[in-house]
Amino acid sequence: MSLSGVGNEHLQKKGRFGFLSEMSDASAGEELVFLIIQYRDFKNYMEQDNRKKLITEKITGRKMTPERLIRFAIIAALCGAVFGMSAAAAFGYIEGGRKKQHAQAQTEAAVKNDEQIMQESYTVSAENASQDGAQSIAPDTEGDTLPAEGGAGTEAADSDHSGASVTDQTGVSGTDHSEVSDIDQTEASAADHSEASVTDQTGASGDEEKDGTPFPDKDEEEYQRQLDMYLNRAASVIDSSLVSIAAAEQTETWFESAAEEIRYYSGVVLKIDEREILILTTGEKLDKKKLRVTFCNGSTLDGYFKQYSQTDGLTVIAVSATEGISEETLSAIKSVEYANTEELTCGDMIIATGSPIGVMGSIDFGTVAYISESEMHVDGEQYIFYSDISSDSEKGTFIVDFEGRLVGISTSEASRIGVASDITRIVGINSLRRVISSMLSGEKRTYLGINGTEVGFGMKYNSSIPEGVYLNDVIEDSPAYNVGIRRGDIIVSLAGRDIVDMDSFTRALNSCRPGQSVSLKVMRGSVNSEYHEMEYSVILGER
Repeated sequence: MSLSGVGNEHLQKKGRFGFLSEMSDASAGEELVFLIIQYRDFKNYMEQDNRKKLITEKITGRKMTPERLIRFAIIAALCGAVFGMSAAAAFGYIEGGRKKQHAQAQTEAAVKNDEQIMQESYTVSAENASQDGAQSIAPDTEGDTLPAEGGAGTEAADSDHSGASVTDQTGVSGTDHSEVSDIDQTEASAADHSEASVTDQTGASGDEEKDGTPFPDKDEEEYQRQLDMYLNRAASVIDSSLVSIAAAEQTETWFESAAEEIRYYSGVVLKIDEREILILTTGEKLDKKKLRVTFCNGSTLDGYFKQYSQTDGLTVIAVSATEGISEETLSAIKSVEYANTEELTCGDMIIATGSPIGVMGSIDFGTVAYISESEMHVDGEQYIFYSDISSDSEKGTFIVDFEGRLVGISTSEASRIGVASDITRIVGINSLRRVISSMLSGEKRTYLGINGTEVGFGMKYNSSIPEGVYLNDVIEDSPAYNVGIRRGDIIVSLAGRDIVDMDSFTRALNSCRPGQSVSLKVMRGSVNSEYHEMEYSVILGER
């Protein structure tokens, strides 16, 4: 018997993996055959398993390790969580919209119900008033004879007794005259009462108008007409001072080809003299751009850069008043008039012109919501007021009153007093007059680079802080920052002048010139809350 025949016969009896229990009884040759067959089968099994793994790796591109399995499970869980959160958010949004529509429907129904009730009440009051008036004018007919009936009785009496008829007619005539006289007196009394009522209402209306209630005796349409009239008048006044500025700059595309990028800004005419027209705008510095200015009558002229204030975000450009401009344009444009922001009160209506909604020539109106008379600014304080009005400070939004006078300029700087982010922050024109004046004249203003507030009574006596200007912030890379001035220091002297509040600090700084080296003394606190004086030599910069 051959070895292969012995192996096959044994496998048929015991199976491929049942030989281990019979190895002790089998011969040595048979054991060798069994081992060879088992090795061959195991090798075939491993080759098939490796082939499967190879196919999996070719399909996925990577080996399937336990770490990858765990990673895939985590990713799948995250995807499921994101999907669930998105579905929940979508459901919440839909449900919220449905609830909002339901609430609006209920509100509208309640308003209509109230209007219906008020209309019914008004109708009933009018009917009662008419009935009362009729009763006050009608004579008392109980137990008396009406004049017409009395006349008929008298005529019957005339046919029998002529003498008595004269007497009866005289008596009836007297009675009629008396009753008519009473009726006339009653009507006159009612008329007097009506006139007095009208006079009282007129007087009350006048009192209400004096108290500040606009158009108390006018309906909503009339009030809207009056409001539109004021808005149109203010817009027409400021329109002659507004301009559109196109700033072009040469750039390169991704394919290294030349292209021209144009940005648009709104501006306002500040001054017109014999040589040039000076215009104020907001946003970036326009010194390296080609400028084209369009005036209110549609004429477009070349402009050129004059001054820029980085700390205030203002730019002054100019247009020649002698070259290329027509007499028609010169007569059409006007310089803007300044208002006094100190006269503003909360609730005053204001108008936004320029680019309040991001489009040149747009307009919006709102009310003054809050006034902050002394808010921190670089090297000083500013008069700030807030409004719900639309604005785009980068393209230029100028705030005017109902007389068309400039009240303020919107700014993109964030509020320092916690006002909501969707409320427009406006710098009062009174705080910008000195800056604008120096920019128009070409005067250079000094720059130290601090944001501070004066040490108040409570700070001084409750925490023993020295008198002066407390530094809330020091602007990076400013002259003060570069010499070592820190946040929390208190300025007590500048250029040899004592500093006790922000006014004295501003006066001392404005008395210096850019590039001048001045002495700056500060009080700096230590760990044990003791303050010691430090002196620095600062070279002032330019705003």
